[in-house]
Amino acid sequence: MGTWEKNTVAELQNEEIYRALFDNRREAICIANPDGEILRVNKAACRLFGYTEQEFKEVGTAGVLDKDDPRSAAAVTERSINGHFSGELSCVKKNGDVFPAEVSSTFFQVSDGPEHFFTIINDISESKKKESEMELLLNNTQECFLVVDKDLNIVTFNLQLKILYRELLGSEVKKGDSVKLFALQGNQPIDGILQDVLNGGRHEREMQLEKPDGNIVYFSIQYKPAYTNLGEIIGVFISAVDITQHRNANKKILLDKERYDLVAKAANDAIYDWDIVTNSLSWGEGFTSLFGYDAYEEEHSIESWITHIHPEDLFNIVSGMRNIVYSTTDFQWQGEYRYLRADGTYASILDRGFVIRNEFGKPLRMIGAMQDITERKENESALKKLNKQLEKRAQELAASNEELEQFAYIASHDLQEPLRMITSFLTQLEKKYKDQLDERGQKYIWFAVDGAVRMRQIIFDLLNYSRIGRPDQKKEKLDTGALLATVIQLHSVIIAEKNIKIVVGPLPEITASRVPIEHVFDNLISNAIKYRRDGVAPEITISAQEEKEHCQFSVTDNGIGIGSGFFQKIFILFQRLHNKDEYTGTGMGLAICKKIIENHRGRIWVESELGKGSSFHFIIPK
Repeated sequence: MGTWEKNTVAELQNEEIYRALFDNRREAICIANPDGEILRVNKAACRLFGYTEQEFKEVGTAGVLDKDDPRSAAAVTERSINGHFSGELSCVKKNGDVFPAEVSSTFFQVSDGPEHFFTIINDISESKKKESEMELLLNNTQECFLVVDKDLNIVTFNLQLKILYRELLGSEVKKGDSVKLFALQGNQPIDGILQDVLNGGRHEREMQLEKPDGNIVYFSIQYKPAYTNLGEIIGVFISAVDITQHRNANKKILLDKERYDLVAKAANDAIYDWDIVTNSLSWGEGFTSLFGYDAYEEEHSIESWITHIHPEDLFNIVSGMRNIVYSTTDFQWQGEYRYLRADGTYASILDRGFVIRNEFGKPLRMIGAMQDITERKENESALKKLNKQLEKRAQELAASNEELEQFAYIASHDLQEPLRMITSFLTQLEKKYKDQLDERGQKYIWFAVDGAVRMRQIIFDLLNYSRIGRPDQKKEKLDTGALLATVIQLHSVIIAEKNIKIVVGPLPEITASRVPIEHVFDNLISNAIKYRRDGVAPEITISAQEEKEHCQFSVTDNGIGIGSGFFQKIFILFQRLHNKDEYTGTGMGLAICKKIIENHRGRIWVESELGKGSSFHFIIPK
């Protein structure tokens, strides 16, 4: 083979290699002349833009560049002057989609041939999207960050840094500003730190800054090297976190700790703090005063506390406490138990603990107080003993009352029988020997009969008094208006005879024992009739006031009245204000009324003035 043939074969082989390299590059490549006519494109360009090679030749470079992107004209100018352009432009696909691209276009000329431009286009949509997402993420974080170059000028920053810069300096941060200006606002030079970071070091410190309004803010600042993909340090990455609230919280914690220590000293309780994670237990000074142990020498663990619990209380207390702490998400535990003192005796304890948990409910610590309730427990024990004694005494009294009631019934029956016999024989004696007796003898017989009748009435009243409050006197709903009508009917003869005026207002319904309440009204109306004034038309008014929890009844008359010195005396057994020759009675009526009302958990009283009448009031709970 001759030299020409060999050269021709070599050129053909080089052409095939060039064509393979050109068509198989991942970047979109096109070759165009200065007027924008596209001469050749590779397969990647056809895939990216959606044009065939022939269609590329038809649309030219003007068809693939976004005409609305002002950077396009500037790029063409820069390439014409410098022979090269590299930068970001907007490109347009065949379907009209606009996408960001990294474009690199270079002038070249083969021998004395025409000028051409070799252009490489990379679609950077994904990287721009990620860059946008990252920018959004960084701008929505509460952390401030900025990157500075080797000359300590700001290269980039996020939104939080921009806001902070505006608040502290009252101006806008700009790329190219010196980071020293920002740092010196806190009078804390950072030249040495930044230089060390540019040499590969890392630093972290706190910075104190003053706002224009005089408020102080604190930041935790971190300085790290900023690297290229090849690992070369090109600047410093600075991040800042506002820790003002954290510092204030720490101050509050310290203040609360001081208060806690003071409370622990002042309180008589044994205050404790159990760190569940480390199983360490600390005691307040009350631990020593209550139990006699040295709080600092005592073993500081939950196991030590357990060993001092009375054996009979141990299982319930420990299992209950561990269940609350480890098996639930509850925050409070409480228990009563006996705790061993240093002198060998046991104190009764009321223990209340509050469990502190993390956000997942895991227990971290329990803070509580042990209160000595020994005296209270002793009082409770004494009270229980007293209650048992009282209960026994009540049973004895109930038996005694039953015996007394039976005795009263037998006594009244046995006493009334002789009285009836005496009255009967005296009456027969008067009838048979009336003509033979002088006036004095007849008077003696009358005295004897009258005494027997009065004695019989006294026995009858005593028996009624003893029966008040018996269990068989059941309470029921009573229409007091209807009940009072029955009582008035019993006195209808004397009411008509004496021309007595009775005024009855609206009366409520109550829950009470019928017969006793009927007796109260009967007694008060009888007294109002009995103690009327001569020459004055008798008038009795019966009314009621209904309250939320009780009813108040009033029986008012215009009779002889009662002196204020006797308001309490008239409710005592056998207390009479008048001679039996003036007014009949045994002196027990109002005492019976008082016992009936008090048995219904009420009270009775009188308001009166001599010569102007009386008002008897009594209250009955609803």
